[in-house]
Amino acid sequence: MSIDQKIKWTKGWRDYPEAYMKLKTPSVTGIIKDMVPDPDFDKFVEEVGKERADQIMKDAGDRGTAMHQYIELFVTNYMTSKDASYSIEKAIREGKELLVKESIPSAKIEEGCKYFYNYYESGHFSNISKLIGVEIPIYSPSLFFRGKGDLAYINTLSNYVSTDYKTSSALISSGSVKETKYKLQIGGYSIAFEEMYAAQGKHISFADGEIVCVVTKTGNVQTINISGDEMYHYKQEFKKLAKQWHLNNNQSFLF
Repeated sequence: MSIDQKIKWTKGWRDYPEAYMKLKTPSVTGIIKDMVPDPDFDKFVEEVGKERADQIMKDAGDRGTAMHQYIELFVTNYMTSKDASYSIEKAIREGKELLVKESIPSAKIEEGCKYFYNYYESGHFSNISKLIGVEIPIYSPSLFFRGKGDLAYINTLSNYVSTDYKTSSALISSGSVKETKYKLQIGGYSIAFEEMYAAQGKHISFADGEIVCVVTKTGNVQTINISGDEMYHYKQEFKKLAKQWHLNNNQSFLF
């Protein structure tokens, strides 16, 4: 499709014709999926077949959705009530209702609930001094990407932290492609959070990030922290990926 075909006309000031063109706006995870080769995942698909791989990924997505829902409701209620028992009960009751409405299979709802309890028992939520938000729609006005951050908060050391929840059948190996992709994801979210604050005249650094992963085979919770020079590195690497994504998709005019 040519540029001319992408341009739409509407009425602007004093009904003068005004042209606009809708941008391709990728998600954080979409950029990483398109731009970072993952030979381990490719090998997995080759071994089990695409249909089976798609089903496995759907099941993992459903259980992850369920776990996220329970954690988000719990954290939100706990930060206002400081009552763990009340917050758990409310999260389980309301979470199940929402997940049923989303047509998440009952078996995956139960799995997600189990992994939520693993998260709760880890005590991670005690690191949150002030909650910024959960499931936060994010965007970058400079790099033209969007997404949704699982959790942003100020910790007990007064640092701004971007968090992403994961489930994995095994520990995430240090230096693996999976770990690299997750760290890039945190880098992308942190860039967006900073730019969104800057748009409000607030210059805040998300210099800390973390991946909080429930290991489904053991129930253990693995936390991978990113801070300082490492966080700076992954922010810069994500910026390169985002720009290259736009170049690859014929949007070089953005830069």
